[in-house]
Amino acid sequence: MRVAAIDEFASSLLEEAKRFLEKATAHDSGEQAYLHAALMLGFCALEAHTNPISDEFSIRGDLSIADQSILTERDIRLEHGEFKLGPLKMYRLEDRILFLHLRFSGTPLNRNAIWWGELSSAISLRNQLTHPRGAGNNLCSSF
Repeated sequence: MRVAAIDEFASSLLEEAKRFLEKATAHDSGEQAYLHAALMLGFCALEAHTNPISDEFSIRGDLSIADQSILTERDIRLEHGEFKLGPLKMYRLEDRILFLHLRFSGTPLNRNAIWWGELSSAISLRNQLTHPRGAGNNLCSSF
């Protein structure tokens, strides 16, 4: 996919998420379903924006194998005495964001910032929805 097409797709996912959030606040019936959809599409959009940024940085020539591993989400393996990129290795989204900012800006993100706390809360909600640990969780009611 071309970079412009990926950016356009990521932006359309974010617009869809915002539309589901609008529907949740405008309707009494189905509010929970709209909130769930907004949350999941919002994270799809965030990852769809993060991945091409990582891909763009991954083609730089000054990266260590560890940098390349995080940017391309591939494991590091030792082959014939040399480190090589191996199969898929997923990294947590928040770790990739922290890495991108520190590695390419030279300064760490302020994890005490309000937006970071809100992102962490949203990630927790997304994880509860994706990996439920009990019946009857009232997820996304804090939107």
